[in-house]
Amino acid sequence: MKFHEQYYRVGVDLAKRVIQVLAVNAVGQRVTGRALARDRFLSWCAHLVAPYRMQGKSGKNDAAAICEAA
Repeated sequence: MKFHEQYYRVGVDLAKRVIQVLAVNAVGQRVTGRALARDRFLSWCAHLVAPYRMQGKSGKNDAAAICEAA
């Protein structure tokens, strides 16, 4: 699953076995919606903040990624 640069906001519904995710772009249009198995959810999320991981591990980059994800 490749990160889509137009993701602006992501909604997540956590469940026991399947996690539903929905992503919209900056104008609120649906970009993707899918069901993910719990064991694939974290790897999918990791792609959302990949630009910060490319810049190297640091507290500053971690804080920026958390802020953007929120």
